[in-house]
Amino acid sequence: MDRDYQLVERLSKLGDDVMVGVNEVAALCGLSPVTVQQRRTKMLPPPIDGSKPLKWRLGDLRDRMRGGEPAARRITGRNKNKATA
Repeated sequence: MDRDYQLVERLSKLGDDVMVGVNEVAALCGLSPVTVQQRRTKMLPPPIDGSKPLKWRLGDLRDRMRGGEPAARRITGRNKNKATA
């Protein structure tokens, strides 16, 4: 699998709230688009709910690649642990 370094360089200049598709995710992660499309890897955060075609938030991908949880998952997890009055 050849990485598209020009695409990776362009993506590195974008903000965290940008939505990216299968080809961009594949280029960032060094995976094939088919692997990303079929979601056969646990290294990726889940795509945005209901997005057709599949889309990911660039910041969530960056967080996961740094070894953490995507920001949306951290917020959701924190809210689940709060006691309700």
